[in-house]
Amino acid sequence: MKFDVVTHEKVYDNEAWSFSGLIFLLYQCSFSKDIIGNNGTKVRHQALLNMWDWEEKNGDVSLDVFPGFTYDSKTNGYTKTSFFWRLFRYENAPEKGPSADFLFIPIMRP
Repeated sequence: MKFDVVTHEKVYDNEAWSFSGLIFLLYQCSFSKDIIGNNGTKVRHQALLNMWDWEEKNGDVSLDVFPGFTYDSKTNGYTKTSFFWRLFRYENAPEKGPSADFLFIPIMRP
């Protein structure tokens, strides 16, 4: 918790917890929530020595699976999926439209 020096009002309050299983190697989970401010919530799950990493911040989701799978989704409708960077990539941005790459070659652009 943080308090304002002049008014002595609470300006920041945070709720957080974390969990780890099997000697911190196979699974880790953390959660934090800003109760007063606008920072929102953050949840993160990691497994298999960070080879699988899922994170959510205020509704925006990110998933990374080693060695080359990535998925991102935002609350404004933006999504992106890629496998080995641009071996296969699909992206859908609300303001631009969908785009795709296959074998590092652009096959669809807005």
